Amino acid sequence: MNLEKHLINVNKTRQKVNGKMTVLKCKNRFSNRTITIPKSLCKELSNYRKDHKTTMYIFEKINIDSVTEWFRKWQTKNNIPKIRFHDLRHTHATILLENGIDIKTISNRLGHSNVGTTLNIYTHVTKELDNKASDIFE
Repeated sequence: MNLEKHLINVNKTRQKVNGKMTVLKCKNRFSNRTITIPKSLCKELSNYRKDHKTTMYIFEKINIDSVTEWFRKWQTKNNIPKIRFHDLRHTHATILLENGIDIKTISNRLGHSNVGTTLNIYTHVTKELDNKASDIFE
């Protein structure tokens, strides 16, 4: 992580193995990546790091089940339609696509080895994209 340059490294994954959270290598070489993050997120992460200096990872001591539970409660509290926490990856990809980011860049940010995975699973056609397509032909 290099917050001064607004970069974050994705080089490991945490998964439940036999009921215990375990740090594993990423699935493939494309999953290992460095991506640019917004300045506002850098500020939040910098503040978080001040309080968690001893941890090697950003969210080392956070259990994914508690994040999932928090997210469900947050959706209910804010009257937001229910989605899985993982679905935020789909949202990220679709928002980038709607805003003109090319599919290769989106695929790289998600760590996909094939843009087909990004196109077929992670990006969704929205009314906004359909309207843009119509406007181009206008």
